[in-house]
Amino acid sequence: MTQYFFHVHECGIVTEDQTGVKLIDLASAFQVAIRKAWSTMALEVASGKLCLGCHIEIVNAETGERTHVPFRETLQIKGI
Repeated sequence: MTQYFFHVHECGIVTEDQTGVKLIDLASAFQVAIRKAWSTMALEVASGKLCLGCHIEIVNAETGERTHVPFRETLQIKGI
């Protein structure tokens, strides 16, 4: 199992994940990041705004490898 951290980059503000989650692989980390993005966007929508330019940064604690999950890539947007 590998420790992954999920830092939220939201409109110029970075909220660093201090605890992380132990997961089996990067694919599992992507699923966690997608759910975190949805949760963050839901809170934004509840306050009447939505920023699709924000992202979750996944950091592998063992290797330091960083991967970004843009909010806009976690949604199917229709009707625009």
